Amino acid sequence: MNLRSLNIAPRAALCFGLITLLVIALGGFAYVQLGKLRGTEQDIEKNWLTSVQTADGIQIALLDARLESIRLLATSNPKSALLPCGIWKMLSTYSTSVLIFTEKT
Repeated sequence: MNLRSLNIAPRAALCFGLITLLVIALGGFAYVQLGKLRGTEQDIEKNWLTSVQTADGIQIALLDARLESIRLLATSNPKSALLPCGIWKMLSTYSTSVLIFTEKT
């Protein structure tokens, strides 16, 4: 069947129908891909993000311990540096974070 042998109205309707079918097929494909993307996102949120947050907590505790050790070296009265927010508290936070991280892996 030659497309030029059709009148303009049936030819336009046929082309419009083909384009409509292509758009519907593209929508179905996008819907399936979004379902796969949602599953991957859930996997990242439940399995990977918690370990990243724990590693971040370990890094923060280590940086706090380093800051307190620098404060301890810089102070003229070492006993005043070990008061409530001292290095021992930071080191205990760091060690508990490392234990939690190793238990999860």
